[in-house]
Amino acid sequence: MQLAAKYGIIQTTGDTVGPGGLSAALRIVPLYVEIAEAMDRLCPDAILLNHSNPMVPICRAINKYTGVCVLGLCHGAQGTEQYVAEVLGIPREELSFRSVGVNHMLWMTDIRHRGRDVYPLLRGKLDERGDEEGHLLARKLFDLYGYYPVNNDRHIIEFFPFLRQARAPGGLPYKLQFRSEMLAERKGKAPQEWEERRKRAAGEAEINLPKTPSPENVGALIGALATGAECKHLVNIPNNGAAPNMPDWAVVEIDALLTPNGPRGVYMGPIPQNVLAWTLTTIYQQELVVDAAVKGDRTLALQALVNDPQVVSLEEAEGLLADLLEARRAQLPRFFPGQLTA
Repeated sequence: MQLAAKYGIIQTTGDTVGPGGLSAALRIVPLYVEIAEAMDRLCPDAILLNHSNPMVPICRAINKYTGVCVLGLCHGAQGTEQYVAEVLGIPREELSFRSVGVNHMLWMTDIRHRGRDVYPLLRGKLDERGDEEGHLLARKLFDLYGYYPVNNDRHIIEFFPFLRQARAPGGLPYKLQFRSEMLAERKGKAPQEWEERRKRAAGEAEINLPKTPSPENVGALIGALATGAECKHLVNIPNNGAAPNMPDWAVVEIDALLTPNGPRGVYMGPIPQNVLAWTLTTIYQQELVVDAAVKGDRTLALQALVNDPQVVSLEEAEGLLADLLEARRAQLPRFFPGQLTA
C-alpha cells in the first residue's frame, strides 16, 4: 500500500481490489492452487474452506484450475446485518435478508421483518440517526441507488473511483483513514496485543479457543456438510444461475444450502440493473487477476490493473506494476522465471 500511495492511490483496506488486492492475489493465489492440486490427488472429495483475501480470486482460481470444491467464508455481511438490525430496532433473528454481489461489495436486495418489507422503515430510521462514521458512503450509495450496500465504508470505497479524491493520506473522504496509518495507530495503542499475536503464530504461546462461534459459524457449516443437517449460509461459490444476470462461473457471495454433496446456491434473483455494472466490472477485472497470478503473465497483470477503478492512466499502471513486482520479487517466482533455478 505504501508503493501505491506514491502514485496517489491511498487504499483504506488493500486486501481485495486496487493495487493492494492485486499484489496479494499474485502472491497468494498460486499457493492456494498448489494446495487444491494436492487435494485433487489426495482427497478429491474434500471441501476447502477459505477465509483468506482476496476472496474472489482465490476461490475462482481453485474453481477454474482444479477440481476441488471451495467455500469462501467472510463475516462482512453478518456485520452489516447486525448494524441494520440495530438501526431498525428489531432483533437480528427476526429479520431476513437477501444480499448478492461480490465479496466485500454486496447489495441488500430485500430486507423483511416477519414477511413485511422494512426497507421504507430503514430509510426513515437512518434519517433519524444522521451521519455515522463508517457508514457515510454506504448511506450515500443507498440514497442514490435505493439498495443498501453490504460492508463498511473502508471496504466499499475501493470498488469505486471515489477513492482517488485523495492524493495523500490526509485527503481521504468520508472520514476514512489510510490503512497503513490505521495499523500503525492500533499497534501503537496496544503493543502487547500484537506481541501476543506474534507469540501465538510462532508457537511460543498457547492458542485459546473462542467460547462462542464466529460470524462465519464454521462449526455448524462443517456439521451440515458432514451430516446433512439443514443449514443455510452466506458463502462465496460459483453463481450457477443464482443471480441470472451474472455469469454462471462468477464467484458470488450468496445464500447456499449446505449438503454432504457440497453447496447448492439459493436463487437470489437478478442483481438490480442500476447496481449491476459495479458487480460485473469487479468480476471481469478479477478474472484477469486470476489468470495473471496462475500464469505469471505480466501483460494480464497490467490489464487487470488498468481495469481497476483506482487507476487513471496506462502510464501510472505500468510504473506501479513494475514497482509492485520488484518489491515482491522473492515471492513471485512465476513473474521472474530466471529465479526458478536459482
